[in-house]
Amino acid sequence: MDGDLPIRGATVTITHEVAVDLEAVRQVYALRPLSQELVSLLNPEVSLTDLAQDISEVGYPHPDQEPT
Repeated sequence: MDGDLPIRGATVTITHEVAVDLEAVRQVYALRPLSQELVSLLNPEVSLTDLAQDISEVGYPHPDQEPT
């Protein structure tokens, strides 16, 4: 991902025809632990539980971990 999040957010909106919450994207980009609220901002049809295996496989921080 490039460092220009406003451009990236616009690209996601154009490519997928879905508006994204730029602050939510910033949180993920900063490797902040995911919460159900954050996941819902990005995709209201997906739960944090649905993502548990993917989160574990990629080593994304758990809620009790700080980003490295």
